Amino acid sequence: MDTLGRRLIYVGALAPLAMAAPVIASFFASDYDWVSQHMSELQLRGDAFSVIVHVSALLAGVALLSFALGVLLKGGPFTAFSAMAFGIGMVTNGVFPMGSPLHGFYGIAMFSVLTPALFVGEFAEASRSKSFRAYSYLTAVVSLAYLWMLVVGIEPAGTSGLTQRLGTLVGFVWYAVAARRIAKAEDGPECRSSFQ
Repeated sequence: MDTLGRRLIYVGALAPLAMAAPVIASFFASDYDWVSQHMSELQLRGDAFSVIVHVSALLAGVALLSFALGVLLKGGPFTAFSAMAFGIGMVTNGVFPMGSPLHGFYGIAMFSVLTPALFVGEFAEASRSKSFRAYSYLTAVVSLAYLWMLVVGIEPAGTSGLTQRLGTLVGFVWYAVAARRIAKAEDGPECRSSFQ
């Protein structure tokens, strides 16, 4: 059964696609090293690459906010809170350039590490698969490890762009997988996920 909550969650599943644009675009930017430089550094250029990063972060943030509202409507207030914090952080990444304290809204996106683990606790039917639960917990731990390295300043200097892209991949893809898990759980036992 298609509900408003499910549709909003599906919009959230588009967040990794939005973030794919700056990852791919960064491979083609001149005077920029995607292995050692963060994606937000492209915002400071004032060219088409800057626009791509701003718009992509904004779209990813809106998608995450949609996911948050969808899971809230489906009875997951804690998952919704953490996803909403991540969404707000991404929207501000899109609006404010790197260097502004409002870029990332004072680190509010750090709540994102909680979302996969909270989801498992609040959406038992969608999280019945042991492999999906393990994937969710691993996503939370890897995301936390990446953000911790970033905050304390031990992110590898020469590969900070690469680690950001890997962290982005891990953190954002989970939303698409979780959206699919909810859909399969609602569609009934005949549509159980391949994760099982």
